[in-house]
Amino acid sequence: MKQRSFPWISSVPEPRSELPHVIAQCTSYGMAARLSLQLKPGGPWSDSWLAQRLGVKSRGHMSRLLNDKQPMPRWMLTPIAYATGSKAILQYDQLQRALRITAGETQRDAVMRLAQQARAA
Repeated sequence: MKQRSFPWISSVPEPRSELPHVIAQCTSYGMAARLSLQLKPGGPWSDSWLAQRLGVKSRGHMSRLLNDKQPMPRWMLTPIAYATGSKAILQYDQLQRALRITAGETQRDAVMRLAQQARAA
């Protein structure tokens, strides 16, 4: 896995929490990330701005992530929160983890489990 560092995170304020009922209405990681972009003061902020801030070289890749055409990598969650100043995507992730505890295994969980089994073999 490629090591990623974001030295700018230490120079920005802690992201703010959003209202739980707003987060509960998000239906995907992409939607939560777009919510964060919309809530960032001084916008509108584009997909390409976020891609540049995160060091993602392909704007198309970032667009696919934000449009839920590809799964959102976990390493992006905290940098997105700090880049936008909103914990919406982190809160959405926490909500999804809590729901997985009660609902059982998701596709992402199954893929992670299978990958661990393949590495162990």
